[in-house]
Amino acid sequence: MAIGNDAWASLLVVAVRYNVRPRDILDVAPLLFLIVAERSLLERKRRLREINAIVQEKEEKLLENCAHLGGIIAARSLSADSQLYEEEESLSKRDVFVRFIKYQNWNEGDA
Repeated sequence: MAIGNDAWASLLVVAVRYNVRPRDILDVAPLLFLIVAERSLLERKRRLREINAIVQEKEEKLLENCAHLGGIIAARSLSADSQLYEEEESLSKRDVFVRFIKYQNWNEGDA
């Protein structure tokens, strides 16, 4: 497998900075990727749990304090629900680069 010019340049910069051989970096690259990917997925799962807990807490308070507005509460954002579901699905597929999520109302320029 060939290494692209940008990757090769990055590899050399890291090798020089840490005074190691590029081959040493390539040897540990899969392990380092695994560590970073798993940490990223765990952090996304933590944030998703936090969001779901906040939503549930707020919904309970709304129902408790504003029962007469039940229709408004029931009509909460289907788009937001869809995005939370897509995040759950992405995490279940170990989608590290978030390639399986199709964000609504998102443009390339927003990144």
